[in-house]
Amino acid sequence: MLTAAVFSVIVTAFSIFATVRAKNLYLPTNNFTHTLAIGLPLANCFAIYISSRRPSQKPFLPRLHAILPRALPLTLTVLFMLDTVLVTLASSSLSPEALNCAIESRWWSFFETKNGDAVRRIQDAFDCCGLLSTVDQAWPFPRKGVPATACQDRTGRTRACEAGWEGAERVVLTGLIVVGVAIMMAKIVFLVVMRTRPEWFGAEGGWAEEQLVRGRILGEEEESLGRGRYLDVPEEAAGETVEGDREGQGRVMTSG
Repeated sequence: MLTAAVFSVIVTAFSIFATVRAKNLYLPTNNFTHTLAIGLPLANCFAIYISSRRPSQKPFLPRLHAILPRALPLTLTVLFMLDTVLVTLASSSLSPEALNCAIESRWWSFFETKNGDAVRRIQDAFDCCGLLSTVDQAWPFPRKGVPATACQDRTGRTRACEAGWEGAERVVLTGLIVVGVAIMMAKIVFLVVMRTRPEWFGAEGGWAEEQLVRGRILGEEEESLGRGRYLDVPEEAAGETVEGDREGQGRVMTSG
């Protein structure tokens, strides 16, 4: 459980870092992809916690502990599907055609809406001007009295922003793919360990021990009784019952 928690914290921290970087650089990464990358590690850690709780431990949320273990197969199936969605979204966005289209569309939206702050921050981050060239939709935006070469003239920059900005988007998308694959592999390892080492996920003897409740027969035969003994019968009461049976049998033999 500790290993799963540490793994989830590391993966979640990495996902948050990638999300913050994408926001700061105005990258065109899908917001839903970032949401999955942050939420899935936490959801997987919670599922493993529910599954690995020993019967002797007091549950944090009793009702959830009673319901979720029964729904574990469905829960893992849904999580696997979401992992696949995360990897698919990030992979499809990483193709050259999709990446170029997303980059150009994003920049054009900034230029069209005159979002100078976004373009300026991108240019400052990569020490560049414009998208495809130093005069292509560069900030300061061309207008009366402001030529298209204003950025280059003021800063002396000689390179466009496309390569650097696209490279940052590629790094973020690759990181999100790694997150999705890592979470998926972690679940596979969990399932393998759960099958091969069931005692790690419950009391000694595995989850079957959790089904033993007060009043069930232990199945241990006693020489004096020749029958099973119940969990909810105290030792003293059992002894008195045995003595009473013996005295009754003695009276029957004497009278006969």
